[in-house]
Amino acid sequence: MAQIRNPQLRSIIEQRGWLGLVNHIGIGKPDEQQETYLVQTVGMALRGLPDFVVTGIEPAVAVPALDRLAAAARRGKVLPKGPMRHLFANAHALLMPAARQWFPLESSATCQELGFPEGEVVQVVWSDPLGRFPWDAGHGDGFDGTREVQPLLVGRH
Repeated sequence: MAQIRNPQLRSIIEQRGWLGLVNHIGIGKPDEQQETYLVQTVGMALRGLPDFVVTGIEPAVAVPALDRLAAAARRGKVLPKGPMRHLFANAHALLMPAARQWFPLESSATCQELGFPEGEVVQVVWSDPLGRFPWDAGHGDGFDGTREVQPLLVGRH
C-alpha cells in the first residue's frame, strides 16, 4: 500500500478499502446556481482499481451504493457494462469512465495532500424512475429535478 500520511485515514483504507469524500458542487448558470452532491471513493487506486463517483444523490444513499461497488471490485468481480438494476431502489445505473478535469479541486488537493495516487475514475450515472438516462429523450420528464441534479463527468455520450 502506498504511503498514507494520516494514520486514522490509513486505518480506514486498510479496513474498508476506500475513503468516502462528499462535496457540494454548484451546477447551472451562474445566476441560477443549484447545489448538488458529488460523492466519491478515494483510495481504490492503491489496489490498482478505479475509484467511483456519483452526483446528485444524497450521501445516505450514495455511500452504501459506492461501498457495494467498491467491495465487488475488491473481490475481483467484473462490473457490468450495461444497466444495473439493484444499485439504487428506483433507478438503473451505468458505469462510465469519468474525466478527472471535472472533479472539484478540493478532491484532487485532498488526494495529493493525503498521499493517495490519482487513478482511473468511473462515474455511476443513474436513470430516472422510468429507466431513461440523461442522454435519453424525455429523461426526467415528470420527475421533479431529476435532469438538473446529475451533472455528467463523462463527456458526451
